[in-house]
Amino acid sequence: KILRRHTPEIVSVPAFPLLTIQVIPYKFLFRKQFKVISMCDDSYDMVINDHDFSFIHKYARKLIAPLVDNLLLVDSRVRDWYQKHYHKGIWLPIVRDEKKEKVHYENALTISRDYIKKYNLQGKKVLLFVGRFVKEKNLDNFIQAIGKTKEDFVTVLVGSGELEEQLKEMARNIDKEIIFAGHYVDDGVRAWYNVADVFILPSKQEAYGAVTNEALIAGDFSIVSEHAGSACLITPDNGVQIKPYDIEGIARAIDNSMCR
Repeated sequence: KILRRHTPEIVSVPAFPLLTIQVIPYKFLFRKQFKVISMCDDSYDMVINDHDFSFIHKYARKLIAPLVDNLLLVDSRVRDWYQKHYHKGIWLPIVRDEKKEKVHYENALTISRDYIKKYNLQGKKVLLFVGRFVKEKNLDNFIQAIGKTKEDFVTVLVGSGELEEQLKEMARNIDKEIIFAGHYVDDGVRAWYNVADVFILPSKQEAYGAVTNEALIAGDFSIVSEHAGSACLITPDNGVQIKPYDIEGIARAIDNSMCR
């Protein structure tokens, strides 16, 4: 009904779900002239290593990618892959307006000072993780890597999830200070980015990881898994990429980042 009523020139659809599978046959069956543009957050790891979140997504890509007119892709490496295989793809990373966002980070500075006082972080270097406590985030390997580091710093994990108690138990066996701060949103989480010196996203599977952009806006040097789409934002000036299964490599990256 919407497509008949409005006769659009462009129809933007999610990556490869049922809605997209409905729109494409409609276009061809009724000989419509609109362009179908898919918004797709595939990471490089998903397309190059055959590491999709689901069997359905993998085969939906093969079915739908040739049929859409173009795709908006969040990872520049994925754009290159789609260009090679399907001759289409536009890079549009998930980023925020830095100038507008900085105002929010500045407004959160009072909360940041409260965190520093509450957790006794004065004069200490802080390593920050923000996200869900689930297996995809690779937090077990991350905590093991912390145990192998040589530099002096405090790790703060912001978030919650099904693995929280298991991770807390692991942390108790590590001779490093690890704080489970809880779940925060908006200024509450921005305040943590202000506190941090280094941010880390160690995921073994991550479509994009917009938290990387949030950390970079706050000026945090960022350690990002090469499996995350947001690794495309990392340059030698603002961070370093890591291999998520290389515990020794993660530890070295943390140490090198902390002593910059």
